[in-house]
Amino acid sequence: MYDFADNIVTEEYRPYTASCLALRKAVKEKEYDAFSVNFLDVEGIGTMPFTEACKSMEKGIGYAGEGDALTASFTGALLAGYPETSFVEIFCPVWTENKLFLSHMGEMNYRIIEGKPYLARTGSAYVKGVMPYAGYSCMKAGKGVYVNISRDKDDYQMIITPCEMVCEEEAKKKTVMRGWMKPEGDIGKFLENLSKNGATHHSSFVYGATVEELEFFAKLLSIKTVVI
Repeated sequence: MYDFADNIVTEEYRPYTASCLALRKAVKEKEYDAFSVNFLDVEGIGTMPFTEACKSMEKGIGYAGEGDALTASFTGALLAGYPETSFVEIFCPVWTENKLFLSHMGEMNYRIIEGKPYLARTGSAYVKGVMPYAGYSCMKAGKGVYVNISRDKDDYQMIITPCEMVCEEEAKKKTVMRGWMKPEGDIGKFLENLSKNGATHHSSFVYGATVEELEFFAKLLSIKTVVI
């Protein structure tokens, strides 16, 4: 299912794969609907299981990075109804093209990618122990809804906005998780509204969903909704 880079080191890749399979076994035995892994504090499995996080979302199990259990759980709930949902993070704006670059270390639902993942050695200095590998991918083109779940003063709140993903492949970004998101309207105003409403830096993107559907979902959960 992968295209392989030329930097695969067998002595690293075998224990890395063992770490991924150990996580898969734990998720199955404990019947988890979602999980998170903090790359700064990986214990029990040896290293950061990037590809297993991707495959888990592909199978409908929620995920978010850096110990974010809330976003992981909510991504899992969204995956139950929308299999083409993925954990995402806004990395930086592309002001000249009115779009946002989405990226993360190595986690993305393989259901929402363009082509095959490109498996490569991460060379990450952040992870202790076994060197991790990642299946780098580009989010496919399509329309959907950007969703951010957070705590407000008294309860939870969900920020939602209709967006379009565009897939712009660049050879120099082959070893980067990547996606380009275009919200409706000006991205400066969009980012301002996210900040004013207390959005966190981890979110979900739901292909094929509508704002109305997710508003109804929030209503069923009695969660405050902010539409941007």
